[in-house]
Amino acid sequence: DYVDYLSGSYIPTSNADYIIGQINTMIDAIDAGTAECCGENRPANPGQGTVMETLELEASPNPFREEVSISFYLPEAGPATLEAFNLNGQQVAALHSGYLDAGFQRFSWNGAGEGGQRLSGGVYLIRLQAESGTLTQKVSLMR
Repeated sequence: DYVDYLSGSYIPTSNADYIIGQINTMIDAIDAGTAECCGENRPANPGQGTVMETLELEASPNPFREEVSISFYLPEAGPATLEAFNLNGQQVAALHSGYLDAGFQRFSWNGAGEGGQRLSGGVYLIRLQAESGTLTQKVSLMR
């Protein structure tokens, strides 16, 4: 059995059922508030009609090998710094320092230090400082 796909090609029914099941699971999780959709233009929370008002910081994948994506939401525009520190409190990388617009932002870090040197595997702290507050996210670099 095959399911007719919009492009005119076919996918096996079992694959289509799996994909539809995964989509429905994600929709249920978003509706329940246990997951959020993400991206550059993430909508406001359903039913609220307003944009989020708090600072948020996420890093994924975590742990990471090659690169970690650092996403955050700024409730207001202004100066912001995004830095990586080792567990001794030493800054190992400056990822951003400057003005940012309000809204969702995304940066990436390849696990390299200030001079571009490859850092050893271990736990690092990503710190976001903005006018609305300071947040720290622990990330694990696997080598």
